Formats: sequence, structure tokens, C-alpha cells
Amino acid sequence: MGKSKKKWGAQAKGKAADRLDGVNCTARNTSGNNDFFALCEGMMHWRVHVRSGNNAPCCGVKTAINRRTALNHLRNFVRLQWGTGILPVGQVTPRLMQQFEAYLLTARPALHPALSQNSVALYMRSLSALYTLACSQQHIKGRQPFAAVFTGNTVSKKGRSLTEEEMAMVVAYQPKPRKRQPAHAARALAETGRGRARADSCQEQAATSPQGKSRKHWEQLAHHLFLLSFYFCGMPLADLLHLRRHQVDLELKRLVYQRHKTGEGTQLAICPEAQKILQLYIKKEMRPDEYVFPVLTGSCGDSFSQYQAAMSACNRALHRIGARLRLHIRLTTYVARHSWANIACHNYHIHTSVISLALAHKSEKTTHHYLDRADYADLRQAQSLFMDGFRKKCGKKSHLHERCKKYPPIYI
Repeated sequence: MGKSKKKWGAQAKGKAADRLDGVNCTARNTSGNNDFFALCEGMMHWRVHVRSGNNAPCCGVKTAINRRTALNHLRNFVRLQWGTGILPVGQVTPRLMQQFEAYLLTARPALHPALSQNSVALYMRSLSALYTLACSQQHIKGRQPFAAVFTGNTVSKKGRSLTEEEMAMVVAYQPKPRKRQPAHAARALAETGRGRARADSCQEQAATSPQGKSRKHWEQLAHHLFLLSFYFCGMPLADLLHLRRHQVDLELKRLVYQRHKTGEGTQLAICPEAQKILQLYIKKEMRPDEYVFPVLTGSCGDSFSQYQAAMSACNRALHRIGARLRLHIRLTTYVARHSWANIACHNYHIHTSVISLALAHKSEKTTHHYLDRADYADLRQAQSLFMDGFRKKCGKKSHLHERCKKYPPIYI
């Protein structure tokens, strides 16, 4: 009897210690069919590659990448805490998610830097979706382990938009041609070891750049894509790169296309500035289904990787342009989208609902994240107009004034 009591007491102490750590014993319930990581890996493979018997992805490729990154962070955290790469579904608790959130917000030199609050919230949303799918697949009643962590979006304090004057500087920017060295100077530099190393690095950079394009090519293309995104009401880079010839009607000056992210159709007018840029890329011999910009090759399997490489090359080129113009923010392809929204709202007083429609936002709350600065001049002007009208109304004599004279107010 005494041995059983001692055995029960030891088990109770072990369980209490595990609860203090926020998890149960890792040695229990570690079968492969109940492992959270194994379930998520299987579901991600199935949901990306299979839907309704065809090859269309059930979730976007970017969503799958975010979920896999979140899983890798959680796996590293579990290995660091318990020394194992197995996490049963029943051990995904609110305490564990709070510890994981603090782990992501703290810099780990050997693993990852300190992540921002929005990045951590994105990973938490991804894990929450995977947890819901795992519970439904295993017929487990979910315990809402993500209720104690932040899964929303915080408004970024750093500005991501240009002013109207800065945008005019970007429009007027002309790529500066490189100065050609004299022949004797070029030969003398080529004979030195420094010149050979520079030539080798230039060849390596041209070979590793997307499709072997030069830096000057990407700077011109990035500048044109940035301006087109601004002229087309904040059109995303993905929509621009997936634009096909039959979607551009230069005669009617109309752009009819489907958004790459949502599949919703939209129509935009082609202004003279945008038409001048499009005519540089649209040729008479182009096929109707051919891409307007020479970035994507049309292969479905490599489309996303080509888009990622092109976006990186464009952002590097835009960063150089912004540095030459001495802009106050780092220039990226997304800055054109934010800049159009802010200039349209604050400078030309376009209603938020119209801006939300142009940016394809389902809610105006999302649009307000793009409007990163409040225009207090408009607020003061509205206050002045209100007080002028109210002051005129109060200055007029009416039956209310007569009533106040006949029945003066009673002070209690």
C-alpha cells in the first residue's frame, strides 16, 4: 500500500512540475499520428497541391510559405525547450503559445533576430489555422490556445509613403549613364588584380541576377513599374508582372484585368503618362496571351520564384534610386501603392471608399492602415466651417430667443 502511495505521489509531483512549465510530460502521447508537426506537414502538402480533384492550390503559395516558416520557428522553440522535435496536439496550450510569442520577440543570435509584432502575429495566425485543421482532422475539441496571444495588426509608425513633391522627383528621375573610362585607363585597371576581381564580380552578378539582366536594365524596369503602379491607383507589382497583352487596350485607353490575389475583375483608365511607358514594352508581334513585361516566362511551376526574384531585383534598384534622390524613406515597389492612397486622400480629398475600391480592400479598416498620417489641416478647416455656420445660426433671432426672454432659465 505504501509503495503505491509513493508511486502516486511521485507521479503527482511530476505532473505538477510539468504544469508549471505549461506543458505535460513530453514522453507521453508522442505517437506519430498525434504529432502536431507531422499533421501540419501532411495537411500543407495536401492543401497546396490538391483541391476538388484538380491541381489548383487550396491556399496561396505565399500563405503556405508563411505557415511553413511559422512551423519551423515553433519546431526550433520546442527543440530548444525540451530537446525533441515532437509536439503532441494536446500539448499546444495557451501557456506554450505565450512562451513562444516571447521567444519570437526576443533576439536569438544563433536562430533569428528579434521579430516585429506584426511578423509574430502573422505566424500566430498561420499556426492557429493549422491547429484548427489538425483538431478537425483528429476529431479533437479545440481549446483555443491562441486566445492569449496577439493575432491582429498594429499600425506601423514609420511612414511608407512619399509626399507629392517627392513623387514628382521620382517621376522626373532619369537613370544616370555610367561614365566610360578611357581606353588606356581601362587597360591599366584590367592588368591589376583589383581590376580582374571587379570584372569577375560583375560577371558573377550578371549571371546570378534574374534572367541574367544587367543592373541598368533592372533600374529602368523598376522605375517604369513604380510609376505604372502609381498611375494605376496603387496597382500591386504582382498584377503588373502578370499583365498580358490582350488585357491592355491602347486604342480605347482601357486596362481590363483580374487581380492576381483575389481573382476579382477591375477596369482602369490608361492615362497618357502610363501609355507612353506601355508603348515601350508592347510590340506589334506580341501574342495576345504574352506577358507585357519581360520578366515571367509563363511556366506555372516557376512563376512564383520568378516573381520573388524580380521583386527583389526591383526593390534593390529602387533603393538605389531613392538614395540618389535622398528620399526620407527606403523606396520599394509597395511605396507607390501607399503614396497613391495618401496623396489621393490628403491632397485631392478622394473618399476612403473609392480608395478602398482601388486598392481592392474588403474593409475600409485596411485602407486606414495605408493612410499613415492624419491631415490636421483638413480637420481645422472643417472645424472652422462648422463654427462659422453654427455662429450664424446662433446670431439669428427666432422664436427660441423670444421664449428664453419670456421664460428665463431656472437655476437650481
